[in-house]
Amino acid sequence: MTGKRLVLISSTSILAALGAGHGLLRLPELESANACLSEELAAIPNLLDAKFEIVYTNCDTLAKDEAIRVYMSPAVVAGSWFASWRKQRELVFQYDPSMDRSPPTIEASGNSRVLISVSDVSSISVQRPTWRNISISYRIRHVTYP
Repeated sequence: MTGKRLVLISSTSILAALGAGHGLLRLPELESANACLSEELAAIPNLLDAKFEIVYTNCDTLAKDEAIRVYMSPAVVAGSWFASWRKQRELVFQYDPSMDRSPPTIEASGNSRVLISVSDVSSISVQRPTWRNISISYRIRHVTYP
């Protein structure tokens, strides 16, 4: 009787180990499957011949991760299928929005100069000074974790 029970416990242990292993192998898949939600907060189609997209992303995986990202790409010329096909969106600014999810303001501040302004941020992960021939300046009122 005890021999059969040991086999049963051993089989159960093997099945549990296989199930855990399968779960670990699927972890990246589970993290990416509907774990992140993105919302376009604003878009500026043509400022200094550049398109700006501001996207808020909220990920709930193992830890909460929020980010507001500012992307730049060449402005799409109406009727140019090649420009829209060759979308070259590049990340120029990324930050954790703290409590305020409102998009930053983006405005021209001179020839080939852009100013990105935001009030309070928790932390900044990407802050590029230029994109192609455009200089980017930042006005950030407060950074909680510099």
